[in-house]
Amino acid sequence: MEKNRETVLIVDDEPENLSVLNDHLDSMGFEVLVAKNGEEALKRAIIAVPDIILLDVLTPEINGIETCRRIKSDETTSDIPVIFLTALEDMEIKIKGFEAGAVDFITKPFHIREISARLETHLSLRRMQRELVRKNKQLQQEIENHHRTEKALRSSEAQKQAILDGITTNIAFVNENMEILWVNKAAAESVRRTPHSMIGRRCYEFWGDFEKPCTSCPAVKAFQTRKTEHVTITTPDGRIWDEKGEPVFDASENLIGVVEIAEDITDRKRAEQQLQEYSNRLEEMVKERTAELQRAQKELLEKERLAVLGHFAGSISHEIRNPLAVIDGSVYILKTKADKSDERLQRHLERIGRNVKKCTNIIESLLNLSRMKKPVEGHCNLVELVLESIHGGKIPHSVETVTNFPENPVFINADREQIRMALKNIIQNAKQAINRAGTITVAVRRLKSESVEIAISDSGPGIASENLERVFEPLFTTKTHGIGFGLSITKMIIENHGGSIRAESTPGSGAEFIATIPVAERPAY
Repeated sequence: MEKNRETVLIVDDEPENLSVLNDHLDSMGFEVLVAKNGEEALKRAIIAVPDIILLDVLTPEINGIETCRRIKSDETTSDIPVIFLTALEDMEIKIKGFEAGAVDFITKPFHIREISARLETHLSLRRMQRELVRKNKQLQQEIENHHRTEKALRSSEAQKQAILDGITTNIAFVNENMEILWVNKAAAESVRRTPHSMIGRRCYEFWGDFEKPCTSCPAVKAFQTRKTEHVTITTPDGRIWDEKGEPVFDASENLIGVVEIAEDITDRKRAEQQLQEYSNRLEEMVKERTAELQRAQKELLEKERLAVLGHFAGSISHEIRNPLAVIDGSVYILKTKADKSDERLQRHLERIGRNVKKCTNIIESLLNLSRMKKPVEGHCNLVELVLESIHGGKIPHSVETVTNFPENPVFINADREQIRMALKNIIQNAKQAINRAGTITVAVRRLKSESVEIAISDSGPGIASENLERVFEPLFTTKTHGIGFGLSITKMIIENHGGSIRAESTPGSGAEFIATIPVAERPAY
């Protein structure tokens, strides 16, 4: 029985995964094969030669990477696309997978729509590749036929005509006046004529403007150059033709005519264009997936660093707080008992007190950063929260505050205290960036994507480009009096509320921090 459905081989040792994928792919019209380990997958692939393989990275007996490598090394299965299924986020594993010959990765838990889209993309690409190979083989066969035809020109006329009529490409033999000396059946049928009715007529009466040869005619050029001439043209009806003028010489090297060969390559060109489009699309998908992996890796590293900081803070906070409390209490006693007129002593005590407070703040920031509570969300008027944060920011009179709010209220589902803390941290950062006098601008903008944007900018010196990506890292600061936790805490709060934050700056023109948060429906009263 002829195979009329594309076949997918699923390799996974999890029965639940096999069941879900089997049912879905079967409903899509695929013929589904399953294997539970690498050895079984290799045997089934060689016997059934599926159209595509979904392969789990962690398979029993032989892991997915080695299974893929063996599939690609076997001539029978080497051209089958392999898509890895994996719950791992290890970049090294994915690099090894691509080196082994995989075309894509799908991360578990997978989504059925994603699997469907990726399967269709790679199966379409494979179909186009097969079609291109078939077209190329057909073209090669046609070329070989052309060569055989040219060698047969010196044989009998009957034999020559029989050979030419067996070729589906348009072929005609013309003299220097462009008169047709003979023509094959395919060429005659292309203009709804018989070969006999075209003999002695000029070729451009059938193909061209009917009065003079075409300006790009390869036969005319072949008579001029005595060499093979080739041209690709597009006719008014949108068809693409590959045309060649092949000069023919007698035994004395006299040019006796030119063989015109014309092939309609429209379908092949369209197939090549579609293949290129699929290739470009796949390349874009790989770039997007690579960017996703890089972002995920960056987030993982940041979480690991926060975990280390949290463990460190939790371990030493008690041991450090007690000595700090003793130092702070001792300073207080010394300040009350010491001679008030001893200004030098008083300055030293003030310095000690400030540094004790700074150490305490560092510990508190570490604990806040590592033990950020899950937001206790409530319905909030965002503009009111912003105004509260501005008023609580203790902005000096020398700094002007400019606000730009929408006419209608904007509501969000948020933890009021956490959002207020995040906004105050950004405002505090803007205030510290302004040396003396300047402007802080706070704007709230409703976006079309059911989210709201809070933009806080300052007229300070701006942020250097090499520091722009690091401003949200814990312990990173360019200020002499900062500890580098405020923006890290802000970023964590915004992201815990389903939002995002970014920094933009042109050195010398200030900096702007833009936070985006999902909006909520206005409450009913």
